[in-house]
Amino acid sequence: MVENEQTDDSVERRIVLKAIGKIILPTILSISLAVFLAYISILGQTKVEITPFSEQEGGLGAAGLNALVYVIAALLGASLLVILLKRGYGKILNAFMFFGMTLGGILLTGYFGLAVLVILNSLNLFFILTIISVLIGIGAAYALLKKNISNLYLQNAIILGYGGGLGAFLGIAMPTWSTILLLIGLSIYDIFAVTRGPIKQIIEYSEEKEVQMPAMTYSSSEEIEIGLGDLVFYSMLTAHTFLNFGSFPLVMVSGGILGGLMITLKLLEKRKMLPGLPISITFGLVALFLSLLLSGQFGLLQII
Repeated sequence: MVENEQTDDSVERRIVLKAIGKIILPTILSISLAVFLAYISILGQTKVEITPFSEQEGGLGAAGLNALVYVIAALLGASLLVILLKRGYGKILNAFMFFGMTLGGILLTGYFGLAVLVILNSLNLFFILTIISVLIGIGAAYALLKKNISNLYLQNAIILGYGGGLGAFLGIAMPTWSTILLLIGLSIYDIFAVTRGPIKQIIEYSEEKEVQMPAMTYSSSEEIEIGLGDLVFYSMLTAHTFLNFGSFPLVMVSGGILGGLMITLKLLEKRKMLPGLPISITFGLVALFLSLLLSGQFGLLQII
């Protein structure tokens, strides 16, 4: 979700043009962090898989089921947030989000920290890594969910860390066709969520009731925001591309994502809010297929 908080057309146009660089640059930082962490995972030989169905055994059908599971999970999670918000269960909502962000921070720090320990042959420091992971997870979640967070730079830094880290993990942990179909499914869901679904309802309700929601976006000084989810899935695609296909496809995919994001930001001149995934992910996937064709790697997409 990419959001423009302004309403006047001429003001919006100037703000969007100024904000393009201030949104493009952090997006580059997020996907660069994801690629770096993916490289760390290669060196540390830390590989996991989080799909419920095996592509090797079930082929494209299994990949489709994997994508469907995660899209449904996203829909149910967002719907739960809407229900809690509208029924006034603010404390339960905050507790739910705090637990999720804390757990995510602990797991991501621990996973990539473990890879570093393996590289340095320092597994004797695992207990210290565990303590650091817990502190980072709790601290980051508290900073994001704290109302009236005053330090925009801290908020944005945490969002970039989550975006790049979670994106890298997903890019590592999901096979190729599950990744492709998931990104397509989430892009379609993003259109629904922002125009008619949970995200639209959350924003409209929070504005109507003047409820301050936790900071889950990267915000530029021009009041243009890009959602954490967008950064996660941009990073996921680039990390997965780097891990499985190399540098040339990575450059092509990154260019496609950034080009799509620039178009999305340009369209904000006439709209208050747009889904951040569809254009960028479409451009990124087209760039992936084209780069594999040009580099003679298209056969790597073959699935049993």
